[in-house]
Amino acid sequence: MDQNFQNDSKIESQIRECFGKVAYTHKAHEKCADWLTNKRTIIKTIEIILSAITTGGFLYSIFGDNKFMGVSA
Repeated sequence: MDQNFQNDSKIESQIRECFGKVAYTHKAHEKCADWLTNKRTIIKTIEIILSAITTGGFLYSIFGDNKFMGVSA
């Protein structure tokens, strides 16, 4: 009877250890995903700003003041 209790205790401790490892790995992956999501958000914001600046410059070169091109209005 004492041996069955020791075997059950060993199995339970192994299960607890495996569960702890899985829980830790899951939490580490969640943290990594959060970090990558924040990084992606920052990059997308920078892309939008640069796109707006580029589009503004392009539209100004087409429809803006043409004094610099030697064309008089």
